[in-house]
Amino acid sequence: IFHDLLDIPADTSNIFTRSYLSLVQASPVNLTLGFREHYNSIPLADVTLPLLDTVFNLTEVRYYWGTKLAAFGSFTYSMEPFLPDILTHGGLSAYPPTRARRFLPSVLSVSWTDPENDAVMYDAAVQAAAVVIDAATAQEQDLTNASRYGNYA
Repeated sequence: IFHDLLDIPADTSNIFTRSYLSLVQASPVNLTLGFREHYNSIPLADVTLPLLDTVFNLTEVRYYWGTKLAAFGSFTYSMEPFLPDILTHGGLSAYPPTRARRFLPSVLSVSWTDPENDAVMYDAAVQAAAVVIDAATAQEQDLTNASRYGNYA
């Protein structure tokens, strides 16, 4: 199966046996150099098709935020759907801080380069997060005391 993965078309490739130092140095760490970003962690009780539609409508260029922000930078949203039984195994952990209730971490991210756009991009991230939370609440998701995932920084 490993060779099947290597057959996937790629823009660039530099796969070979290498030292750990070579691996670290090969990472394209400067791809985001000069970018400004704002992350907004949004806990969800469940991932549903209507909620996915809400996120799609926020991020697509043909919709409001996609159109408004396309000239300034990028807008992404990531969800981490865990299995319903995630809290039935394992012990105490950093997230969630209580194992009484399962929340699914998700993150909304906006990226831009020009400091002149700081306010509009921050406002976009805050307002878009509110749209997602409102959509989840409208679906009767109880987000009361939902903890935010701290690793989105």
